[in-house]
Amino acid sequence: MASNMIDVLNGILTSGSAEYQNYVPVATRTNIDAVANPILNYSIVKNEFVTALMNKVVLSVVHKKLLSNPLAPLKQGVLPLGQDVEEIHVNRANGAAYDPTGANLLTRTQPTAMTTYHRLNRQDTYTVSISDDQLRQAFTSYEKLQNFVDAIINSLYSADSDDEFILMKQLVSEAVSKNHLTIIEVPSFSSTTGAVAEVQKLTISAAATKAGTAKVTIDGVTKNVPLTTSENTAALAAAEIRKLTFDGWTITGTNADVIFTADETGAHTDPVYDPSDTGAAGTWTATAQGVNPTVYDASALKAIVGSLKNTSSYMGFAGSAFNKYAALNPGADPIRTKTDREDQVLLIRADVANAIDLEVLAAAFNMDKAEFLARRVEVDNFGEDDKIVAMIADRNFFQVYDQMRKTTEFYNPKGLYTNFYHHVWQIMSYSLMVNAAAFRMA
Repeated sequence: MASNMIDVLNGILTSGSAEYQNYVPVATRTNIDAVANPILNYSIVKNEFVTALMNKVVLSVVHKKLLSNPLAPLKQGVLPLGQDVEEIHVNRANGAAYDPTGANLLTRTQPTAMTTYHRLNRQDTYTVSISDDQLRQAFTSYEKLQNFVDAIINSLYSADSDDEFILMKQLVSEAVSKNHLTIIEVPSFSSTTGAVAEVQKLTISAAATKAGTAKVTIDGVTKNVPLTTSENTAALAAAEIRKLTFDGWTITGTNADVIFTADETGAHTDPVYDPSDTGAAGTWTATAQGVNPTVYDASALKAIVGSLKNTSSYMGFAGSAFNKYAALNPGADPIRTKTDREDQVLLIRADVANAIDLEVLAAAFNMDKAEFLARRVEVDNFGEDDKIVAMIADRNFFQVYDQMRKTTEFYNPKGLYTNFYHHVWQIMSYSLMVNAAAFRMA
């Protein structure tokens, strides 16, 4: 870590102004104080250092780490000028019967071209402040300086990357809500609504009338409860039982009730209470029956895989069934297009992906495991619509372009801190001209 920061400091020094180079020495493992002194005590040097740290170090790392958005590889690139992107599709030529006379030799046949425009619609600003005091504390060691830089990077790129991911997922939900892509209905694949921690209540209904040993069995583990005639009420007998401990369970209760609460969700075997010959009778009541984590419906999962497989296959044939351009542009010719498997991308919700064997999914796309993984993107959700479980689309479905990522700065002499403003301008849109299908539970 120290060597990394030494390289950073010396990189700033190499590209710094003559004045900066005059004040700041070459960084070594043992001279951080000598490096820090001019930076912390001369405002001109400090301002140049902070600016260089942001623009030459932090932002270069930020740009690399923006790929932590799982959908970033599906962006279309950088748009340096203008606010619009023109998307054009030229339909195939129509065939005509052979004319041996050549009568139409000079007839002009215009290609059928369709056009859609995508506009700049994301303009976000992320702000991070660096105070003189923070900088002073960071310069006490190379490790602290590295942690300081990492904190700035995380503040900027985490927010930007996460917002970009959320917005791209929301594009799918928006397209579904507006009926802008083909929607394929699939069955619900889970047979439970959620896991439940079990709660069992043992109610003692009689006092111990004879000394002996009662027994409590939880999940097959039996423990003894010594009772004597001193436990001459049901409540006193219950109090003795509450002294027991079972791994994975919390025991509470009052009066004649002993409450056993499982520490984790899931189903359990029925508990057993045996008063033996003590006379301290008791009965169980299931206050909350334990439910295992989500159980998947095998037949529903099989149906989902079948739908994915068929859709992927049919997208490989020229047709207009998987794009909505003509439906949303009255009078326009249908767009006949196809998407070969190598140009298809599968977006799939993580719980669905985990429920379906990876080999089965890969086989559905006629790919080996490695090839399939390169074309599959897991997401936690598809925005606001929680019933969408997957989408198969052409790689050009997401019309997302970076127009600008720029950082500006302003030093506040009263507050002794520098504000950095990281601006992100993008086009966030999707195509109506390419194949795309969303799989949504009924």
